[in-house]
Amino acid sequence: MDVYTVAQKSQGLYKEKGSEFISFLYPVCSKYQIDEILRQVRKEYFDARHICYAYKLDKTEYCTDGGEPSHTAGNPILRQIQAYKLNNVLLVVIRYFGGTKLGVPGLIHAYQSAAQEAIRNNTLVEWQEKQRVKIECSYAQASIIKNIIRQHSVEIINSSFEENCNFLLDIPKEKWFNIQTMLEKYTLKVTILEK
Repeated sequence: MDVYTVAQKSQGLYKEKGSEFISFLYPVCSKYQIDEILRQVRKEYFDARHICYAYKLDKTEYCTDGGEPSHTAGNPILRQIQAYKLNNVLLVVIRYFGGTKLGVPGLIHAYQSAAQEAIRNNTLVEWQEKQRVKIECSYAQASIIKNIIRQHSVEIINSSFEENCNFLLDIPKEKWFNIQTMLEKYTLKVTILEK
């Protein structure tokens, strides 16, 4: 079964009876990243009537109606994520109320349509299952680690440079064996983490 994600943020717009439904689709790799994006969205669209969203992060799915009637916003957004077989995405739909109530079927259609617009305005890429790894090394070894990361196009989730250098990485599972073999040449503290 093919599963997809997106490479970049995209936007969509759906209008119905004066209401505007602005949608954004984001690639995400952590709950922390989702929370940060939502914080920024709420700050930027503070005057919106409703901010509804859904996400799929690995095996976790979540949706919220953001104050709309139950199951009229979050579920239609999540169903679009499922229909397009997306993973590691956050899909937000912001509603500016136009003065006319849409009713339950109208809300479901509007949120579904806005979600589809953001998905259609993006490029789907095949999703790869990843292994989350924490690497602790000396400053002298940091350039070696950065070179391995660059050579294999590994996603850096976080890095810190204090007493030692720490890298939190998401490594595609099919690349993990080769990278692990390369890392074994050096005295490093490598911890395999559960996502």
